[in-house]
Amino acid sequence: MSFSGFPKETTTFLQQLKRNNEREWFTEHKTEYLEFVNEPSKAFAEEMEERLSELVKQPLTSKLFRIYRDVRFSKDKTPYNTHVRFLFHSIEVESNCGDKPVFCLSLEPKSIITGAGTGTMEFSKSVLDRYRQNVTDDQRGKSLAQTLKKFKESDGFRIDPPSLKRTPTGYDTAHPREVLLRHKALMVWHEEPIPSDLYTSKCAGYLMRTFKKIKPLYDWINAL
Repeated sequence: MSFSGFPKETTTFLQQLKRNNEREWFTEHKTEYLEFVNEPSKAFAEEMEERLSELVKQPLTSKLFRIYRDVRFSKDKTPYNTHVRFLFHSIEVESNCGDKPVFCLSLEPKSIITGAGTGTMEFSKSVLDRYRQNVTDDQRGKSLAQTLKKFKESDGFRIDPPSLKRTPTGYDTAHPREVLLRHKALMVWHEEPIPSDLYTSKCAGYLMRTFKKIKPLYDWINAL
């Protein structure tokens, strides 16, 4: 399945779904969803899977998240996601998803978000211990701090805040990278308005430029 860009109807459909998030409307427009959202998204996932695998020099697989929301435990009962989300990860992530880095992408009604970092909301315990040891290591810790500093100084990038309010037990509260010690997961994100290249054959190449910028964090986590 070749990919030559998303049709403009992709984002139009997501915008309309956001205004009409109900089963009756979706059922009436399901053929549009399949043609303009689902099919091009599958082709895009295949294209990016190949490109990202080449970027990190290891085989990656992709996951296209379902449009249907799981509302069982949510106060928000709207039935559909109004975004299209992708995850690109090594095969190892399937069995131990907190221990390996991932690339993420979310196509929103009016923006596109790319990201790299840990595979779940937090590291597994053994990897969290290694992460903290790496943060306090003079060479590895400084490398991470410098990488994150570049993101903080660049437009459109943001880093998820630390999970903990206090320094973890056993670590120096005055450590120069104390804030990083309070992280139990680590993600960097880049958000921008929908680029015109999204609708052309330049789409995958355009997004790869952002993934290349956030690759240093992917590599750092992959070395834990």
